[in-house]
Amino acid sequence: MVGSQLSPEAQSWLVRALLGAGAVGSFWYCFAEWHRNRVIRDTATSRVRSAAQGYVALSGRGLAPPGKPMTSPVSGRHCTWWHYSIQERRGRNSWATIETGTSETVFFLDDGSGRCLVDPRGAEVHARDDLWYGSSAYPLENPPRGLAKTLANVCAKSDFRYRERCLLAGEPLYALGSFRTEGGVAAGDAEREVAQVLRTWKHDQKTLLDRFDANHDGLLSGEEWERVRQAAHDQVAASVGARPVPVSINVLGKPADGRLFLLVAGDELSLARRLRSRAAASIVICFACCAALTWWLINL
Repeated sequence: MVGSQLSPEAQSWLVRALLGAGAVGSFWYCFAEWHRNRVIRDTATSRVRSAAQGYVALSGRGLAPPGKPMTSPVSGRHCTWWHYSIQERRGRNSWATIETGTSETVFFLDDGSGRCLVDPRGAEVHARDDLWYGSSAYPLENPPRGLAKTLANVCAKSDFRYRERCLLAGEPLYALGSFRTEGGVAAGDAEREVAQVLRTWKHDQKTLLDRFDANHDGLLSGEEWERVRQAAHDQVAASVGARPVPVSINVLGKPADGRLFLLVAGDELSLARRLRSRAAASIVICFACCAALTWWLINL
């Protein structure tokens, strides 16, 4: 209808604009997907127990915190992360979103060597994706599977539709992000305490010599000074042992420098293959748009 109201010249410019936009958009999408693929392939997967502080990849299973099971608000399935939207039909092919939400609750990744707390805020999540229909604002049954799902979606005449993406509890999980350890007693902290003890002892030279000058020559030999340092270490160790031991927690979250933060249901190899396939399809579309645009410019 709109095309019949445009002049032939305007229609020609519209086609050129659409082909040009398709070429540029598909090229950008190809570059973005290939970049994600390269980041995944270039980042070796670490174990939680031995992971270095910084940008790492981890692979294990997603688990809800003990005593705090999580369920998705739409389907009620046990999961570690969810995103949902509920839409209402406003016309034959028109839908309006009436409710949406995304989980921001932390959960665990367990790879057998240890557990890491995952903060999903800001992550790009590749998860199970379900779309189904119903007659009420909230679904009365879980999403159908397989052929039943396809037939239900094709034949759907309902006034509401629901979309839900979930990382299910216990399923394989690949995570790429910023790894850090919080809490615990660092070796540097203990050494600083030893240095402080030694400085305090040096201020009272008489007491220091009375305790450690074994030959009473008024000086501390190298061997005697080693005994001083050992005594300082023993005092600090005893002091630390008498305190409540801080618990160290491994946390994976969004990198502060803007690098890719990924949470993927499955393994990295499957995701990398999907990303390469999308990149290849995008570059084919880009070349097709370029070829069509070139033909259009030459022949019309």
